[in-house]
Amino acid sequence: MIVRRDPLQVIAELCGTLGFATPAVELLWPEQLPSAFQRLLVHNAGMTSTLERHWRDSVCLELLSDDISVEHRALFRFVVLRTQSSAQSVEIAFIRIPLESFAPALRSRFIEAEQPFGTLLAEAGIRFHASPQAYFTCELDARLAEKCGLSEGARLYGRVNQLLGDDGVLLCETAEALPCA
Repeated sequence: MIVRRDPLQVIAELCGTLGFATPAVELLWPEQLPSAFQRLLVHNAGMTSTLERHWRDSVCLELLSDDISVEHRALFRFVVLRTQSSAQSVEIAFIRIPLESFAPALRSRFIEAEQPFGTLLAEAGIRFHASPQAYFTCELDARLAEKCGLSEGARLYGRVNQLLGDDGVLLCETAEALPCA
């Protein structure tokens, strides 16, 4: 079930739980996004499959930070998705996964973080759709840039998003941003 939350609060919670400062974020209407980013962000599909279609390449996951929060009963992750062939960074994401929504075997695969979240859902046969809550732009500070292998001050465009199962159950909440389109 969609639970609308303040998108700036979501970003602050996702970053803060993993020990990162919240970047200065400017909220945008979808039509304010550059057109190349609109095509990659304004939809109801998962980002993994969207990026693989766009880049015509598989994407692989690099886990930068994670934590299991007993308070939130969730796994928090900070990841970079890169193209398989060139290792180009195509997405950075802060993710909250409510572990109780999944079977124990799948929970452990999320914790192992060897594949993107969307890939794991697809392999498990879990149908889902994206429910974008807001769109934004931000610039990377020195710490985030270094962690992601991007340039300090790089401008990213992204969305605050919820992935929902066909039954309406929240599968994850994310702030996902793209450094290029």
